[in-house]
Amino acid sequence: LRGALPAASPAAPLAEPQFHDVPRTVTQEVVRDVPRLLTEYQTIIREVPVVEDVEREVEVPAYRLNERIVEVPTVLVEEIVVEVVQPQEVELIRQVGKITYEEKVMQVDRP
Repeated sequence: LRGALPAASPAAPLAEPQFHDVPRTVTQEVVRDVPRLLTEYQTIIREVPVVEDVEREVEVPAYRLNERIVEVPTVLVEEIVVEVVQPQEVELIRQVGKITYEEKVMQVDRP
């Protein structure tokens, strides 16, 4: 018997059991601020001036002109200034105000 355990003899003292450390995996949570790189996409709208040649139909009014010369009879009245000699008598009345002074004696209380 190869794997048989030896029988413990009653006279032999019992050996103390030995304990060995078994390696274990320990999980520990730690809170840290880790910078995270984010890629942001932004839409930039720019107005670009554009010159365009656009053909449009525009109605232009057409005029036909005729010139006629017509003589119109008019009456011209000439006025001439003529001096008329007539003597006129004019009366002039002028009123002039009369200045009068009146003296009054009043008593004024001084504070």
